[in-house]
Amino acid sequence: MRLLIHDTFATATYTVPISSSWVTPPGDITVELATRLTAESIDPRDIALVPPSALLRLHSTHDVAAGVAVIAAGVSAIAMRTPVRPDEIERTPVRLLDPTGGAELLARATLQPFYGITPTSWSHDG
Repeated sequence: MRLLIHDTFATATYTVPISSSWVTPPGDITVELATRLTAESIDPRDIALVPPSALLRLHSTHDVAAGVAVIAAGVSAIAMRTPVRPDEIERTPVRLLDPTGGAELLARATLQPFYGITPTSWSHDG
């Protein structure tokens, strides 16, 4: 069995002891730490600790253990770059540069209602 853990500051409580060899997983479990863990990289036979934004894509192949979570509070930087002021843009393609799931959700939730920008397409780099 393979356990995938999204290796972030929030999951460091779990990842540091494993990566430092302070603890050894049981012999039948292979633990893999991933800095970019996407729904597409998770096999239906895997167990994974993923960001909430990945759950929608995993719903058809995995059960969600709602009682297991890693919660972190704090500030995270997300930036929007535009060639002109955002209020001067009506419609445009949107390019996300190496986004986290949370950053993409935030962009999709705020771009039109808050900034008045209608995306004509979405693309990902990274």
